[in-house]
Amino acid sequence: MHGLLVFAIAIIVGTSCTNYRKMVYFTDLENVKQASLMSSPQDNTDRIILKNEVLSVHITSPTPDENVYKFFNVPNDHKMGRDEGVAGYQVDSEGFIVLPLIGAVKAAGLTRQQLRQNILKEIDDKRLLLNAMVDVRFSSYEITILGEVAKPSVISVGREKITLLKALGSAGDITPFGNRSNVMVIREVDGKKNVTRLNLGSSTFLQSPYYYLQPNDVVYVETTNNRAASVDRTRLIIGPVLSAISVLVLVIDRLR
Repeated sequence: MHGLLVFAIAIIVGTSCTNYRKMVYFTDLENVKQASLMSSPQDNTDRIILKNEVLSVHITSPTPDENVYKFFNVPNDHKMGRDEGVAGYQVDSEGFIVLPLIGAVKAAGLTRQQLRQNILKEIDDKRLLLNAMVDVRFSSYEITILGEVAKPSVISVGREKITLLKALGSAGDITPFGNRSNVMVIREVDGKKNVTRLNLGSSTFLQSPYYYLQPNDVVYVETTNNRAASVDRTRLIIGPVLSAISVLVLVIDRLR
């Protein structure tokens, strides 16, 4: 009787298992030389500033004046999707941020260093501050993870960068039924939605420009055909197996 139960459980588990190799990341890594992995994709801290994101801008001087902090560094709070206040200046639909005393400064399409230089130029041209120093940083943003992950969710990134792998980890990782060889990333570029499909089973992803995610990226993990097939097989087998076990239990009980 014990052997029969073990056999039944083995059948059920076997019918619901997916291909193990399809559940593994970077399956070709053992064939890749370590030197080829040394080059990494562009760090997100050097990326181009996008419209609608929030920037932290801090202006100071070697000879600090109370007015510097009073007028240049006025806190600006913007609401994210979860009603969390984020201090900073939002890039408007035209690509500008509006700074106290300085006015509108072009931000979208520039790097942080380029924006910093533009702000310094505005300060110098308007003679607002002597020997000014400007620090520009990216504030919090959101990433959406959908599909075959353990916890589909909107992730608030409180740091300047996040990798696709870390974002998937925050969502509980891809389920056994997720298609790791066809992960979709939807990214808005110049007002247009671009769709890119990534193979996380290949080590080439480590050099992909999508290794680091950007604000408002949407990651969608497709379902493999194994899920539907597994569910169908399990439904077909589990009923008869359990029925047979029930009959055998009754027969053995009667024989006793």
